[in-house]
Amino acid sequence: MTDASSQYHGEEYWNDLHSEHHGSLKAVGQRGLSISYNSLKYRSEADSFKKITSAISITPNTILELGVGTGFWTDQMFALWGKSIKVTGVDLSAVAISELCTRHPEINGIVGNLGVLPIDIFDRQFDCVTAVMVFLHITDETQFINALNLAARSVRGGGVLIIYEPFLSRRYSPFRASNYGANHNKVRERRIFDNLLKLEGLDAIYEFSGSTWIINSPIEANSTLNFKLMNILWQFLSATIYKSNALVKLSTSVLLMVDKFCKRQPLSRSGNFVLYKKTQE
Repeated sequence: MTDASSQYHGEEYWNDLHSEHHGSLKAVGQRGLSISYNSLKYRSEADSFKKITSAISITPNTILELGVGTGFWTDQMFALWGKSIKVTGVDLSAVAISELCTRHPEINGIVGNLGVLPIDIFDRQFDCVTAVMVFLHITDETQFINALNLAARSVRGGGVLIIYEPFLSRRYSPFRASNYGANHNKVRERRIFDNLLKLEGLDAIYEFSGSTWIINSPIEANSTLNFKLMNILWQFLSATIYKSNALVKLSTSVLLMVDKFCKRQPLSRSGNFVLYKKTQE
């Protein structure tokens, strides 16, 4: 394993991925697995996104999407709230922003590094701010805090922040070891997010599993044994079914049914959507 904070140059890394995959979910998903697998994973997560957004009391008009990537989540929001919503998308990759704005010229696309942008750049401008698997890829702690504060400051009073991350909250996770995992990932404790966002006037009001270890890799468990058992099954699935477009297509309905059941079991989560609301000003 390599240290998570070294040998990772974010702008180069993401530009290369988007240049290679050109809008495909492989640019932002599991590029070593099949297209059908990535579609399955994002379908599961999109269902969870609908669940988390159902807890928002009003339809947002202005939206800031941090780490906009291929625009998959932009499309989900257009489908949920209509094309009249005003979306600003920020991404480290100029390639991603260029391709997204070509497809959606109505979007205000901005190339920027969330880790170094001024935290007040969008001060209280948005009804809804989203960050889907974004902070995971900010491996430098100073830049992570800057990015999280930027997200928080961008929410208007009474607005909401949606974060999807592989939050840690259970007893055991190998990701707590500093040298575990890919060098472009850093998995963090849920309490770190809650504590920092509390200082910015945001409180968690709802959470829901984004996907489970049936469809994504396990992150944590209540014991080492539980984690090992989940990881054995995940390794088998990713080495067999998830490599094949045909096998994934044949298994999709069963996998989604099992995934849906497992989302109701807290030990099965591989990532969580959390909805935060900002106090009225």
